[in-house]
Amino acid sequence: MSGVRRGEGPYSGEFVFWWERWDFGRWERCKGVLLYGPPGTGKTMLAKAVATECKANFLAVSVAGIVKGLIGESEKQIANLFAQAKATSPCIIFLDEIESVFASRESSGDFSQKILAQLVQEMDALGVSKENEDAPQVVVLAATNYPALMDATLLRPGRIDRLIAVRAPNLSQRASIFRVYASKTPCRDGIDWTEWARRVKGLLVLVFQSCSVKPVGCVGALWWGRNVSSATRI
Repeated sequence: MSGVRRGEGPYSGEFVFWWERWDFGRWERCKGVLLYGPPGTGKTMLAKAVATECKANFLAVSVAGIVKGLIGESEKQIANLFAQAKATSPCIIFLDEIESVFASRESSGDFSQKILAQLVQEMDALGVSKENEDAPQVVVLAATNYPALMDATLLRPGRIDRLIAVRAPNLSQRASIFRVYASKTPCRDGIDWTEWARRVKGLLVLVFQSCSVKPVGCVGALWWGRNVSSATRI
């Protein structure tokens, strides 16, 4: 993943390390990780990168989409999702915007609680130990913009018990992202990407995604819009 390297930041190599240590019976398997941070910081991109790095299958689901259906259908969708993940093990299940349904018990209704109970049941059935070393390798990666809304039932040890902050890219990470996109677009030599990264401080990964076709022209337009001056051309 562009802008993220092993050993850099709180999440770079930790998950891969947990995954690789699964082969050791004395280690309990990591069942769930929560990625939290502002919108557009690349949580989905990170989840896909983790699956690729771990050589695992990747099942992405919008939590908001799970509840669209008849009563009882949502629970079946969750059960089928975990069954599919086990059948395609090793597999990572990505639950995006998980807070949209699994909010605190005070603000969610009976319908949401049934879905929560089903998810907890499926997660409790995961895991490996000395007594169950042949269990399918399945992990849940969940993403939220609002970690404070998460139900504590999910955040207990043995469920989603790793919380990882995904922040906006820093200066060196933004420069790295520019270089990756620029390598796919005709640009003149000698461009100072660190200077360009400095100019777009505060812009999120989502902006870089939108610039994937002509990143330099897009960023130049953004810079022009911010300064109400003639556009910088490269």
